[in-house]
Amino acid sequence: MAFTGCSKDSTNPEIEKPGTVTMTVIASDKIENAPLTRTHYDEITQKIQWDGDGSTEFIQFLEQDNAAATPALQAAESTNCTLTAGKASFTVTLKENPSTDLTYAAVYPAGNYVTDNQSLSKVKVNLPATQTPLATSFDPNADLMVARAVQMTSQPKTEPISLSFGRVAALGKITITNLGLAADETVKSVSFTAAGKVLAGRSYVDIATGRIIEIGYFSPSDRIIMDFSAAGTIAPASFPAWFTCYPCSLAANDSFTLVVTSSANKTYTKQVTLSGAQKLVFTPGDITTFSVNMAGIAG
Repeated sequence: MAFTGCSKDSTNPEIEKPGTVTMTVIASDKIENAPLTRTHYDEITQKIQWDGDGSTEFIQFLEQDNAAATPALQAAESTNCTLTAGKASFTVTLKENPSTDLTYAAVYPAGNYVTDNQSLSKVKVNLPATQTPLATSFDPNADLMVARAVQMTSQPKTEPISLSFGRVAALGKITITNLGLAADETVKSVSFTAAGKVLAGRSYVDIATGRIIEIGYFSPSDRIIMDFSAAGTIAPASFPAWFTCYPCSLAANDSFTLVVTSSANKTYTKQVTLSGAQKLVFTPGDITTFSVNMAGIAG
């Protein structure tokens, strides 16, 4: 579940311009009638898959020149993405570099890469605190994956290159039950707050290891807001609220707060304190599922 493969497609090397690298991401076949997402969780197969028409797929491709006298890190967002038979092809244009000691990596999605980096050992990434989940999956814009670094002796203009992505974000699924909305009320948003924990914000990640080396160095947030305003009708009796967050854990005596805001601008708030053996562990690439019973909570 935590890894997605990439390989270079050089079927037409004669049309490639110097410094252009075409990537092929191995994605799932397009699911009939599925929303156009980038990554999503398939509850039938219990796997995270790629999907969509290709127009929303972007990775941030990175090239580090290890032989440069001063730190040199090229970054180029992918363009010209197409999805055919479950494969997404990315075109990435880099400046020509004659170096014989290069390292390549990538961040997905490109929008969660933060600029001004000098080394793959300390790359700025962002995990948004406000997310727009689907009815059955997390917000693909809130996903966060990094590709393992690949060493090469020249820019890959014709030879294939492979990348493996590891998921940095942890996934959460809250099943909210017995929400006492009025007949004309709908769910507008859900917020999950864990005081003292860093759930979102900017962090530093070491691409070589795929591990976060400093969580929330800038604009840390202990709250994830799930925006359902465009999700349509949600059955308040029982519905899932998906989110992503940084790795963290809650154990006995730790608390979290769940707030549901309705279309009538009412809030339904419940604070939960864990006790005994109860715990929540958010692990990169894994899904943590739990439920919150809102019975008796007045708006």
